[in-house]
Amino acid sequence: MNRHKKHDLFNKEILEYINKVKSFRDFDFKVNNISFPDLLKHYELIGKKYTFLYEQKKQRIEKYFPLIGENWEKGWKGNKKILWTLLFKDSKTNSMASVTFWRLTKNSWVAQHLTSTGYPSAVIAMMLTAQLEGMVELYKSFQNWFSIDNPYANKVFGQVVKVIGKEHGYLETVCYMKINLNCIIEKCSKVEIIDCTNNNPNNIFEFIKKNKGASFAISEELDQDDIELKELDDIYREYGLARKRYLKIALNKETNEPIGAIIINRAPFGFNFSLLENRCDLILCKNISSELQKDTCESLLKSAQNIFSNYDPDIPYPLDYMQFTVDEYLLDTICDIGGELIKKYRQSIWLKQGFSTWFNLVEGFMK
Repeated sequence: MNRHKKHDLFNKEILEYINKVKSFRDFDFKVNNISFPDLLKHYELIGKKYTFLYEQKKQRIEKYFPLIGENWEKGWKGNKKILWTLLFKDSKTNSMASVTFWRLTKNSWVAQHLTSTGYPSAVIAMMLTAQLEGMVELYKSFQNWFSIDNPYANKVFGQVVKVIGKEHGYLETVCYMKINLNCIIEKCSKVEIIDCTNNNPNNIFEFIKKNKGASFAISEELDQDDIELKELDDIYREYGLARKRYLKIALNKETNEPIGAIIINRAPFGFNFSLLENRCDLILCKNISSELQKDTCESLLKSAQNIFSNYDPDIPYPLDYMQFTVDEYLLDTICDIGGELIKKYRQSIWLKQGFSTWFNLVEGFMK
């Protein structure tokens, strides 16, 4: 990797990990060296065997594969700037392994769609190769989402906080839900919704840090000046795509205190097959009454519905519902206002301070 300019001086630790990755000479990895239809065939094969692309998920997105494929092909043209897929193919055994990454913020990435048709050592080597990429490029964080009943993912990614610690790692179970875009009706509310922008962030970082943890807030780069991700949007637009983020806080009208927030993500449709790239994260204070809790959820979700309902030609969104995450304790409240549970996921995050520790953990699975 010819990126020495990223460091004033490559320290011994980085060189050590570079040499470790070079030792994977048996694996001839390629980047984006596949068509979307061929990758989709691979995913479907994995889905039949390991429920990666399970039938319910496939039914939700199958008719949108042309749009999804177009977005992936555009993203791949950016090489490793927006979306990249690391591949290993063994022609002798007809085996294939893959993992894909898409750019969540300017310096943070989501790892996803980790697959293999029978070459587990290649999967580990791919993860280590990708982690080294993050170390060399000075990325801020990586994250991964996985089903709560996925034994392999729990064995690997479920160890993130145990190994790295809460200071630099995050692991939580969330409810991934959906709600129709015309479900919530505007009504008198006990909360006021205000926008958080680059010019006026309205303490969004402090609120998210307090209620979701520092690792989560830092991985979302809410501690930076460009919380709207306008610089990242410029990168996406170089390749015919767009990336936008809207942030809103709910204030208790009686006390003027923040009691809720929502992070509204807009990105190329289908970058993630669960559509996590276009999700919202709904976050509430836990010490508010059930009545205020419901009112806050309704008001924040309504503000997000307005964004998804307004057609944006830069980011086509063909669904008549939106998807969002909430903590498990809010499940009943959301169902009461028309939400529907899709699936429970575990979200794991590891910050750059834990990259080397994470590398060593994953490497241990090869021994």
